[in-house]
Amino acid sequence: MLKLYLDNVEYLVGVDVSAEKIRKAKRLNLYDELYVVDIRDFKPDSKFDAVIALELLHGLPAETLMSIEGFVKEGGIVVLALPQLPH
Repeated sequence: MLKLYLDNVEYLVGVDVSAEKIRKAKRLNLYDELYVVDIRDFKPDSKFDAVIALELLHGLPAETLMSIEGFVKEGGIVVLALPQLPH
């Protein structure tokens, strides 16, 4: 949805472990590339300006979270969004 709201998104890559979520994302026709892969096994060819990790953090070891930082270019940003926990 970023391409709809931000003018400067030129290339959007989506990664999810769920094939169903990737199929739904394909139907939106907003992503330039989509991958069904566990983030721990994702090996991008180049680094990104920004990484937005949505509901990725539950159950992952700290070293995996730290490796996400390696996906961004120097000076890039990482946004981590946690799922809302029930009260």
